[in-house]
Parts: sequence; structure tokens; C-alpha cells
Amino acid sequence: MNEEAGCPAGVFVRLERGQTLAMLADKHGVTLHEMLVHNPGVHPARIAPGQVFIVPKKGVDTPK
Repeated sequence: MNEEAGCPAGVFVRLERGQTLAMLADKHGVTLHEMLVHNPGVHPARIAPGQVFIVPKKGVDTPK
């Protein structure tokens, strides 16, 4: 998995083939809800390999 620095809220991570957003969240110790809040406009059923998402840092406030 490719991770890139440069995101104040967390890290940018490229989705790989076979991964889901929930799997990506679990791997990084965050919830799917946190992933969706930090990636507005993303619908989990409409993602594709190669897309880049923000994985929030632990401790970053996530609105409810």
C-alpha cells in the first residue's frame, strides 16, 4: 500500500485492488465513519483501485 505524507489531518493512502474502504479503515485503526467524514463525497460502493483517500490521524477530532 502506498502512503504519502503531506496531509495535516492524517496520511494519503492509495486503495489497492481487492480493498474496501472499511478494510482500509480497519487496517489503520480508524472507523469507516471517520474515513467518510475525512473524505467527503465518497460513497463506499463507488470506489476503485488507485483512488487516494485521507486516513485520519488518531486523535483528530471527527464530527459526529
